[in-house]
Amino acid sequence: MLEEIIKKYLDEKLDIPVHFVKPKDKPEQYVILHRIDGGEIDHISAGTLSAVCISKSSLNDALTLSHKVKVALNQSIELHQISSAKLGGESGSVVASERGYEYELIFNFYYYEEE
Repeated sequence: MLEEIIKKYLDEKLDIPVHFVKPKDKPEQYVILHRIDGGEIDHISAGTLSAVCISKSSLNDALTLSHKVKVALNQSIELHQISSAKLGGESGSVVASERGYEYELIFNFYYYEEE
């Protein structure tokens, strides 16, 4: 499953916690990862993931975190399951919410499912 592959990769690459849902005990910074879309093209799986980068403290911290996540997601092609990882979009502005400051990255992946 794409989400699990990418979460494990981000857990290894980043010193920031990555979750599938909003954590009960919210750390200073964290990432929420979820699937937006998926399918298959010529027997290769395709999926789109959203990575919402959240910082309680400041807009600058949220932007810095989003850059770290973007770099890591671009580098995920080093995994044998991932054949393509491309930034499909990102939010144009940081949103201040009850969770803190948020910045969303949308990534499109082509990948191989292991059996």
